[in-house]
Amino acid sequence: MTSSNSTNDLSNTVQKLVEFIQAIVEKQIDLLGGSIRDSKGLERLHLDFVRKVWEKNREILSEKKNNKLSLVNFEEWNKLFSFKGFCDRLEGTSNSFGQLFKLIEMPSEILSKAFIGFYSKILYTLNVLMLNIVIFLKMFIDKDITKIIPDLDNFVLMTIEPWIYKHYNHTKAKFALECCSACKICRSSLLPKNLMEKLSNARVRYQAVKKIFEKYLLELSMDQTASLDASIIPFLTYEIWN
Repeated sequence: MTSSNSTNDLSNTVQKLVEFIQAIVEKQIDLLGGSIRDSKGLERLHLDFVRKVWEKNREILSEKKNNKLSLVNFEEWNKLFSFKGFCDRLEGTSNSFGQLFKLIEMPSEILSKAFIGFYSKILYTLNVLMLNIVIFLKMFIDKDITKIIPDLDNFVLMTIEPWIYKHYNHTKAKFALECCSACKICRSSLLPKNLMEKLSNARVRYQAVKKIFEKYLLELSMDQTASLDASIIPFLTYEIWN
């Protein structure tokens, strides 16, 4: 598959997933008694919001580069990948959702707030999905990246489950209690008592997501018209919010 075809396939996949997101958002607006002024504009806004959030996120990484610091701390990692960090940036880059309410109308302020709560979660799900698309369809097949980050599975796990980042020994590329039982990461007072159980559950969720993308890559190698199953959205939604 050529680079051009790969880019087109990826664009088509993203478009289909955004259309699925749009259908969910339209249904919720209808259930709340709202209306849409500009359906196409609303559909374009979803990815635009995610893009603006990541433009803001790049400032963290740029600051690290400029200050010649090699490691993002837990607070910064959380800002990059957690729901709260996403919402903080989303509110700032969306002018407190002013852009959104130019395209839709809700019957009351209470219902507007209810919709914002729903929309923030569905948009964060889209953000996680887009991140996974970049990771599994770009990073994992890039040999240069896998050389730079040999423990890529651990890195990806921490993007999906950002809470684990604080329990990772970056020098040894191992998680607490799987490392040495003697370092400050292993002996941290912040370790959850059920860390191993939580870590095991996180890996199960991660492998389930990874298999969906591996299946898609296999189908794409045999049929360039194959598309990523839109069922990944409700699957991710359940995994993120359950």
